[in-house]
Amino acid sequence: MVGPGLTTDPFTTDTGARIHERLAHPVRAGVLGTTLFTGVSYSTLTKIPLDALSESAHVLRLDSADRGGAVAVPDSARPLLLAARSFQLQRGAAPSAALFRGGLGGEGRFVRDSADACGLTLPVRHRWDRHWPATVAVSTLATALEISVG
Repeated sequence: MVGPGLTTDPFTTDTGARIHERLAHPVRAGVLGTTLFTGVSYSTLTKIPLDALSESAHVLRLDSADRGGAVAVPDSARPLLLAARSFQLQRGAAPSAALFRGGLGGEGRFVRDSADACGLTLPVRHRWDRHWPATVAVSTLATALEISVG
């Protein structure tokens, strides 16, 4: 099985605080947080657009060419992703632009350097577009209740 909590360590308040304290660049902080709580491949990270992050940063879509998936963003990771999006938008990026542009480095070098600077261990990365999270649907609680009640 592949997924949050199955192939990654819990993303705690301490993890979020450590990243916030030790990384000044908001995109590098956001991509490190996302790498830690998802375990997705660098290939997947490069394809996540700004508009894949919900307005409140509760949900992050992990789109692939033929299907999409989504993950719940841990509370302590939300400020990191919101800052990354805000930074990109202030630079004039379109909503369809890459959320983590400039934060990965060649073959994920910046992510590895950022993890080292924070004293964190990166999870084994996976191509989620080939596993169960790619089939996850996101809906509101009201929609979910309507579906379950019939």
